[in-house]
Amino acid sequence: MNSEQRNLAWGKLRSVPGKHPFFWRTDPCGALIFRFSYGNRKSQWGWEVDHVYPISLQDNITERPVDGIHNKHNLRAMHWRNNKSKDNYYPSYDSAVTYDSQKGINVKSNKRFYVNKLTQAILKSKFGL
Repeated sequence: MNSEQRNLAWGKLRSVPGKHPFFWRTDPCGALIFRFSYGNRKSQWGWEVDHVYPISLQDNITERPVDGIHNKHNLRAMHWRNNKSKDNYYPSYDSAVTYDSQKGINVKSNKRFYVNKLTQAILKSKFGL
């Protein structure tokens, strides 16, 4: 991902009370990530840009926007463990980690999440799903 796509994905995330929003955010599963740990799978704060509608399912797309599967509506930042756990599941997926504010660390988690209905509708219109 280029820096524009990374910044776009980062900007969609929630800030964390008590932590500087430029550096720290929580991903859609509640895991804490650090801005400068992008692509670092050795960091407990590492993150990646996720394709909400997975690249592996792009054969199902009947309409292709100019920016294709990398459309801004299809990108979001996720902790690398959650991105790995999400794999090619859509619209539901399971988390791998979430932030425990009492312990100050990301901890194992296995919760079911769903892509919100608005995002699903946008992707349906963009990709002809």
